[in-house]
Amino acid sequence: MPQNAADTRISLTIRWVLVMLYCGYLFFLSSLPGSDTPPPFPHFDKIMHFALYAVLGALVLNALLLQAPAIGFGKRILLAAVLCALYGVTDEIHQHFVPTRNMDALDMAANALGSAFGAFAAHRFASRKAR
Repeated sequence: MPQNAADTRISLTIRWVLVMLYCGYLFFLSSLPGSDTPPPFPHFDKIMHFALYAVLGALVLNALLLQAPAIGFGKRILLAAVLCALYGVTDEIHQHFVPTRNMDALDMAANALGSAFGAFAAHRFASRKAR
């Protein structure tokens, strides 16, 4: 944990910059036209949504650990999950305007579940590391 206010600000800035860069990466991925290649197995795309948004949930939770240390772990996980799920909704809306892509409620659900899982897993990792 950073020892002074300047170190804390720098660390916090880095954490939020990582979140923004990753959101940009997700936006880039969702800007790519869909593929005609069939997935390797059914619902492969839902697993990918879950995994990609689990990373986002973990990144946001990591930033919130430093941004809002006084918030309880449950509220922090919920806040991270909700923020990421909302981003997932906007991502799906964006895909509606990308050729050969579509907006999918099940993708939104996979995004939300992945976000919650990632935030929870990051919190568990951080609490074990703190011991």
